[in-house]
Amino acid sequence: MKIAKNNAKNCVPSMPRPELLQLSERIKLVIEILKVEKKLFAQAGGITAQSLSGYLAAIREPGATCLEGWIRSFNINGHWLLTGEGNMLLSQDQPEISSIPKEEFDEHLSQAQREMLTFRRIMAELGTPNEEIAKGVMAIAMGKTRDPKSYSTAEPPADPGYNIIHEPEADFSEKGKE
Repeated sequence: MKIAKNNAKNCVPSMPRPELLQLSERIKLVIEILKVEKKLFAQAGGITAQSLSGYLAAIREPGATCLEGWIRSFNINGHWLLTGEGNMLLSQDQPEISSIPKEEFDEHLSQAQREMLTFRRIMAELGTPNEEIAKGVMAIAMGKTRDPKSYSTAEPPADPGYNIIHEPEADFSEKGKE
């Protein structure tokens, strides 16, 4: 039995998870059929060889980004990979999965800006009218779709005291105008 460290204080046994056994077998089958080196397969999924070992042993579950990398890199049928149904590989006449533009991952953009780009792309792919897309982008920009404390937008909030008169000596009451 392998031992994996959860943290410095605890060690828990790493046993195969029954719910991952079938996925693990399908991943092994892809590697075997395509005759791909495990290191290259791991790199295509954006993971380390050690992480791949955990997936192959049914100890860990691959994330969406990893699965997407494998599906795109090796033309794997994602439905088959997850369920075992259908063909292992996509045929050449099937439409390619649209790729996510790299602008949506640009580290120089704020989280809200990336969210707006992603929202616009997805809604356009779904055939949403431009007016509706614009409303959604505006809602994201105004922070109406999330907790304002979760992350900031591109612009800092306005100074809440910008309209307060800072002249304590000034008396604008009607008393002195008689």
